[in-house]
Amino acid sequence: MSYYSSYVNHMMRLYYKTDGKDLRTDINKLNYDIAKRVIESFSVYEQAILTDILLPDRPIHKNVEIVSIEYVLPEDEVWDLLNNVTNKIAKERGLI
Repeated sequence: MSYYSSYVNHMMRLYYKTDGKDLRTDINKLNYDIAKRVIESFSVYEQAILTDILLPDRPIHKNVEIVSIEYVLPEDEVWDLLNNVTNKIAKERGLI
């Protein structure tokens, strides 16, 4: 796991668990906006997969396993999607 993964996971979960209104800080607003822009640049199908990975309150690795079974996808493909989104958000946020 890269040094920025936990931070980006927090950004993505903020996007999925809030409506983007009434965020307490400018940093949260910035993080929400970046996550929203990047996530919504993916297809509806990919967004559904991401939602099923990030929304449940379980460890991400467990959600990837469950999503892989539910969508009949190899776990590697699910991880590739998640890593792709993570890297794009991290680049846009200036973390890498």
